[in-house]
Amino acid sequence: MELLSFGHSLLWVAAVVLGAVWSLSLLGGLTRDRRLVVSARCGFYVVFFLAAGSAAALVYGFIAGAYNNEYVFGHSDRGLPLFFRFAGLWGGLTGSLLFWTFLLSGVSALAAFQHRWSSRHPVGRRMEPWVYFVLATVLGFFVCLTIVKSPFVAMAPHEVAHFAWIYNLPIDHRGMLLEGKGLNPQLVNYWFVIHPPTLYFGMVIFTVPFAFGIAALISGELGDYWIRVTRRWAMAAWLFLTSGIVLGGLWAYRQLGWGGYWAWDPVENASFLPWLAATAFLHSIMIQERRDMLKWWNVALLIFAFFLTIEATYMTRSGEVASVHAFGDDETIGIWFRMFKWTIVGSGAFLLFVRFWDLRGAHRLQSLLSREAAFFVNNLVLVVIALSVWTLSWLPNHSEAYFGAKKTFEAEDFNRYMTPLLLLLLFLTAVGPSLGWVKTSGKALRRNLVGPASFAVAMVGISYAIIAWQRPETLSWKQFLVPKPLHDFSWGDSERWQAARAAWDSWGWQKESSDVFYSAGFYPTGIALFCCFLILGTIGAEFFRGMKSRVRHRKEDVVTALLTLITRDNRRWGGYVVHIGIALLGIGITVSALFRVADDKILVRMGSHARIGDYLISPIGSERSWRELDDAERKVTAKTHRIEAFEDGLPYLRDRVRFQVHYAPLDAAHEAHALPADSSPVAAPLSAGGLDQPWMRAFKNAGFAVVDEKLPANAELVCELEPERRYYPKQEQWINEVSIERQMLGDIYIYYSNRLEGDWVMLAAFLNPFMLLLWIGWGVMIAGGIFAILPFSGNRVGLAE
Repeated sequence: MELLSFGHSLLWVAAVVLGAVWSLSLLGGLTRDRRLVVSARCGFYVVFFLAAGSAAALVYGFIAGAYNNEYVFGHSDRGLPLFFRFAGLWGGLTGSLLFWTFLLSGVSALAAFQHRWSSRHPVGRRMEPWVYFVLATVLGFFVCLTIVKSPFVAMAPHEVAHFAWIYNLPIDHRGMLLEGKGLNPQLVNYWFVIHPPTLYFGMVIFTVPFAFGIAALISGELGDYWIRVTRRWAMAAWLFLTSGIVLGGLWAYRQLGWGGYWAWDPVENASFLPWLAATAFLHSIMIQERRDMLKWWNVALLIFAFFLTIEATYMTRSGEVASVHAFGDDETIGIWFRMFKWTIVGSGAFLLFVRFWDLRGAHRLQSLLSREAAFFVNNLVLVVIALSVWTLSWLPNHSEAYFGAKKTFEAEDFNRYMTPLLLLLLFLTAVGPSLGWVKTSGKALRRNLVGPASFAVAMVGISYAIIAWQRPETLSWKQFLVPKPLHDFSWGDSERWQAARAAWDSWGWQKESSDVFYSAGFYPTGIALFCCFLILGTIGAEFFRGMKSRVRHRKEDVVTALLTLITRDNRRWGGYVVHIGIALLGIGITVSALFRVADDKILVRMGSHARIGDYLISPIGSERSWRELDDAERKVTAKTHRIEAFEDGLPYLRDRVRFQVHYAPLDAAHEAHALPADSSPVAAPLSAGGLDQPWMRAFKNAGFAVVDEKLPANAELVCELEPERRYYPKQEQWINEVSIERQMLGDIYIYYSNRLEGDWVMLAAFLNPFMLLLWIGWGVMIAGGIFAILPFSGNRVGLAE
């Protein structure tokens, strides 16, 4: 405990040192005294070691088992593996603030270290003190907040005794707890060790470009220097944000059991918002570098992006936005963040107003058929998406606060409103490479787009042919032509409207499901696939034209021409690789979301099977009987003995069921094995007494498919899956662990939710096609981004810069 107190003391020392750094930076900027600036630079190194020492003290508390500390007790226990104990640093509210402070201090020290070289440039020397001033301000906010909401608070003796009695925990003669409450069971997943730090890095790194942008406004150095210095910082932040979002999707897909990876949850949106602004900024700065345009817009985007990183932190930690991912409800945190984020907006807007005339560019937009025009429209779309997602995330709170009625938004609402904007974004991404700078003639545009557009049309045709072959029930010309939102449009109450609706329905236009879109509709499936294939076509054409030119004019072989082409301008070609990854990701998201087969209400008897698509899911065995499991659960809940006595020292009670998955296409030859086409899909019973019992009728009325049917003889075994449930006695909570069979063309996903007396198993099953494309697309995006920032020819930031 003494070491934890020492960690808290280090934060106070860091606050004092930061106050000195802030003062030295301000004085150095006003007096242009290099000694003050160099001293401020050294101060960042000291703060980093102090923050690292404080974080290390808390990590030591986790490893050593200092359970008399409130934070350690609430987020760790003796049975956790070492890497989960280490990850407890960011597992809760106060610890995550300390971790954020530690990362920010490291990034600030690295930026200060970089200035040892970049400050040799005269512009860099004039900007340096103001960069430090902004970094010290932001870092000071988080250090002070971590001191106020400290993870180093020790429990009073009466609290220790209370928790020991409540959770039946051992305590030694000194009054020290020998066990903790344990980490939230939902976080006991390897993605928890990877996802949060990756996302935090992305948000924290964006502080450096923000500091350079504000320093440029304060110092009046509004040329391209600060753009060149911070370009890689912005790209690094974007790479970490992208990885953090995708890893979060993997975590949700693997842990939450709903068969998806994105649900427009407010905390998911919180990570998406700064990514949108960062993407817009990275595209926009290319226009300033190439054409000396949009200077004011670039700085405004940078301020907006940093504001959204703080807003995202506020959304996840204040508890004001309801979310399954939020840390909790803390009004003090909310007040601090509200003051800080609006200070950022206010000071940034004031500096932009003061420097408005100095931020005029040397050129103007000359043609809408130009690359800079496409980039600017791309920027506008990204900003509109960010503002829309931000508004919809907060609208339930604001509607209740200001109008007295809480308006809720589900994932379907976000999908409906965001889909046209995202499709437009994909289209602009596809067309951009075909446009030239300044102006593109109609003839050149047609020449550049005819081939890629033909390729995209052909690929969409092939895709729909595959859909018609594999999923004929999803493809009809009526659903293809008329979007679902128009199909579900309200017709009013008048007799004329009702008659028109009746005539409309007589042609087969009835509502058929609660989905937002028809899976095989031209909107959005056809348009999304066309745009994604058009991206692949335009970029492929760019690579082909570049290689062809070098082979023809420089007499190089194909491999040499390709390597020389991409290394001579790796920023451009790395960006194109990122766009290829976006296209693959777009195809994967479109297909996996719209052609997913799902049944989340299945009740099937052990030894029988339930159908989902062309697969049969059959539970064939379990580790223990239902009665044994029920008795064990009651014993654990009563805390008559410690959970470590169960199953090789596992810190939970495990209920695992083994499933076999068989392939048996549902066609004319197998109609005898199909489920009845009514609201109660029940087959002939295997057991005496049948299925017509009161509790089973209740399940059927609730929408469950209650199945007790033998496997058909032609069923072909595909795999065995073993999802399980885990009961954590300290949290008195069941957690379900899914089991997934990953295949090239799709995932077979089983979520086992409960077991009933009589060997009845409750489960949800999903067939998620083309999930592999999501992860491949992410890998391609990251590879392209890393390649784009490598210091090849034309992409070096030298000492003169």
